[in-house]
Amino acid sequence: MNHSIEESARKRIEREAKSLIKYGYGTVCSEKENELGLCLFHYKQKDKSLYLRTRGLEWGSEKVFFKEIEKVGFASLKEITLLGAKAARKEMDIELSMQNGNRIKLTFPFPVFSILATLLHQLAELSKSSPENHK
Repeated sequence: MNHSIEESARKRIEREAKSLIKYGYGTVCSEKENELGLCLFHYKQKDKSLYLRTRGLEWGSEKVFFKEIEKVGFASLKEITLLGAKAARKEMDIELSMQNGNRIKLTFPFPVFSILATLLHQLAELSKSSPENHK
């Protein structure tokens, strides 16, 4: 990912992480930088941890570059609306379909899901627009 794309990803993650942290979900990350970039947000979900970094994410033992995400699948607004007030208390899935055919399922409480689903979709699209991916 080129520097301007990475900086844009960083700003988006930081903005959404502030919202999540404000509502009591997750913390600012203190992990050192690795191949996925600088760590910006950490969230522990039951037995797995999510680390959002400037070039990708870690979910449990999975390491994913945003540019490798083919599609981000999640419940539609219509499906969420049908759940009504129950949605706020439910856990919802985000499914990452990878370019190599693998699928990774992430499950979060609704408030975290609602922010992360959109953010991950934006980050995957942003990485696809990187000139490096069109070589």
